[in-house]
Amino acid sequence: MSLLDALEFEPVVQSEFEKNLVLADVKQYLPEFHDFIIQAKQEFKTIGDIEIDIIQKVKKMKRTYYVNDEKERSQLVERMSKAKVEKPWMVVVSFVESVCSTQQRRLYWMWIQEIIDHITLSTGETKTKRQIDAWLLDLFAPTELSEFRGKSFMIVTTTSNMTQKQMRKYLIDIELFCPTELELVLTHPPDLYDAA
Repeated sequence: MSLLDALEFEPVVQSEFEKNLVLADVKQYLPEFHDFIIQAKQEFKTIGDIEIDIIQKVKKMKRTYYVNDEKERSQLVERMSKAKVEKPWMVVVSFVESVCSTQQRRLYWMWIQEIIDHITLSTGETKTKRQIDAWLLDLFAPTELSEFRGKSFMIVTTTSNMTQKQMRKYLIDIELFCPTELELVLTHPPDLYDAA
């Protein structure tokens, strides 16, 4: 089955299209592809033309994988061993200074869900993970002052770009903030909390 076999010119298509993209291992690019499909439909492109455009777009994508432990290394090696080598690949391996760990990321997203649940129960407001993530980044993330064309602006470090040390401080700030400002004590699963 090709990438777009299930694609039809109906708005309902998105879920089937997303399923195919997940199988194609490009889930992280779904919003970009969804907009791309909408534009292609407006230009009255055929399914075949859309498929060719998407395949070309996928081939140009740069993928970055962070390896923090043996499990992640094994997963990457397995993924690379399954890669089709029809044309030469360029694989760049570089040392990244203490990128935040898998445990830190898992603890962070678990806490975000706890905050969402708490806000929903206590205020009735519904918030998304993206909204809470942006809010916490605005409150606690490391920032860097930068300048471009004579204008200064702040660059906020996202969690995926934080070092383990930065992420540890970020998690501690969130942990201390929640009881005082939200009246919420976050959970501390030992397998995640101790490793974070």
